[in-house]
This record gives sequence, structure tokens and C-alpha cells, in this order.
Amino acid sequence: MPVESHLDRLRDGKRATRRLSLAILALANRQHGVVSRVQLRALGTTEERIEGWIGSGRLIVIHRAVYAVGHRVLSVEARWMAGVLVGGDGAALSHRAAGDLWQLTGLRHPQAEVTVQRRRRSRQGIRFRENPLPWDEVATCSEIPVTTVARTLLDLAAVISRARLEQAIGIAEARRLADSPSLGDLIGRYPGRRGWPRSEPCSARAGWRAGSPAVSSRSPSWSSSTGLACRGPK
Repeated sequence: MPVESHLDRLRDGKRATRRLSLAILALANRQHGVVSRVQLRALGTTEERIEGWIGSGRLIVIHRAVYAVGHRVLSVEARWMAGVLVGGDGAALSHRAAGDLWQLTGLRHPQAEVTVQRRRRSRQGIRFRENPLPWDEVATCSEIPVTTVARTLLDLAAVISRARLEQAIGIAEARRLADSPSLGDLIGRYPGRRGWPRSEPCSARAGWRAGSPAVSSRSPSWSSSTGLACRGPK
């Protein structure tokens, strides 16, 4: 009996380890191959095991407490996701990186620009921006928390040229990416926001298609014309 009990414990341990490994792989697959220490601990991983995986190369450190799972080659989306994970609770991809994720600018900005609500020091590959970020200005696209299209356009006004801003608004219009709150609503929410309006034409279009039945970046679930899987805040 003691031998049988020992074998049963070994089998149970192996099954538990396999379930944990599968859960981590599923999480990494959803997040472009990256995970955070906080997420690993939430799945039941011990600190000792995490350190062991780092030592064996199963986890590769990208930033403090954020890891790639089993690989060193990161896509742009993986770098963006890693930046949001470093930002912590309530963080979202924003500004030029968000414009790229929504495919509004064509800039392909690999640096993760991340809006956070408490001060964080920028580091290589991540630029943190401390700004208010209400729940209704955050969506999810390609599994990455990101500012809504309207909030992204508002943020872009401070960091890109007038011509590129008008182009981005035109793309959003063409794809019928109206938001609620709309861009006009957000301009009213943040009076005197730096960079807006860049011009009278932009200002006139600030509430573009407000209240229309257009597809929204805050809808419960939708796929954009470019094939991105996106959904609004829960």
C-alpha cells in the first residue's frame, strides 16, 4: 500500500504539472508568446518553479517579471503585449502603437507606447504615458488591451502631423469605426488637450459619425476589415 500510494501521488503530480503547462501555453498563445510573473503565480506556479524555468531557458526574461515562453524572437505584437504587461493593471497600448494596432497610421511603430494611471519609468522598448484612462476608453484588439479608436485618435493628435491625423480619421471613417464615447465626446471630456484641434478640418470632423450604427471598437466582439479580432471593454 505505501508503494501504491507513492505511485498515485507521483501520477497526480505529473497530471497537475501537465495541466499547469497546458494552461501556461494557452495563455502564452493568446498573448503572442509572452506572460507575466503575476499571471504565472495566478495559475498556481511557485516562485521556485519560475526561477527554475528561467534558469533552464524555458522562460526568457524580456522585462522585469515579463517573459517570453520558450523563444527569443518576438513579433511587434509580442513587444506591445509585453509593454502592457509591464504597465500592470489598467494599462493599455496607446498613441502611435495603438494607431498601428488599429491599422490607422501605417507607421509600424515597434516601440510599445503604454498609457498608465500611475507614474512608471520608461525603459528600452517601452514608453509609458501617465494619463487618465477610464474603462470606456479601453478595448481589446488581437488580445492586446488598447485605447479605443476615438481615444487613439485623440492621443495621436499630440504626436503626429496634421496630415497623418487627417489620414487616420479618414481611415476610421472608411471602416465605420465609430465609438461611444465618440472623438467629439472625448474632446469635450478633455478640454485643452495638447495637439487638438490641429486644424479646423480636424475639429469639424471630431464627432465623426457620432451615434451612427457603425461597427464600434467597443462592441462586445467583432472582426475588423483587416481581420483583427477585437472587442470592447467588459
